[in-house]
Amino acid sequence: MPESQLLILFLAIVQMESAGNLSARNGSAVGPAQIQPAVVADVQAWGHQASLKDRSTLDGSFRLFQLYTDRWVARHKLPDTPQTRANIWRHGPNSRYALKGESTKYSLKVESLIKDEDLSWAKPNCLKWLNDRRKHDLRR
Repeated sequence: MPESQLLILFLAIVQMESAGNLSARNGSAVGPAQIQPAVVADVQAWGHQASLKDRSTLDGSFRLFQLYTDRWVARHKLPDTPQTRANIWRHGPNSRYALKGESTKYSLKVESLIKDEDLSWAKPNCLKWLNDRRKHDLRR
């Protein structure tokens, strides 16, 4: 999936999980994408540098999201679609939703956010992050 599409998907997931709140917390899930410690442990086990602190920033959360969903899409040879990645994120990489490509309320809501091209649903801090990231990518 192209990074530009992945960034919008990630922001839609952030909207669903925390409404853009960088300090969101629900049990052991932390940060804007509500990342569990097990996700960080998996990413570390695959040889990537990651820490629990990464969960509290948009850059760190995006990197964890990208590494985690990339790995499971490739490992299970799944179609690389927003629905697949949303289901992996919400329901787990071995869930029937991810493995069979079933639509869920969560994946349908994420897809509806992505289709809203003006991103009116995104919080200002998330839009600033997205624009800063795009500018940084243009300078490469």
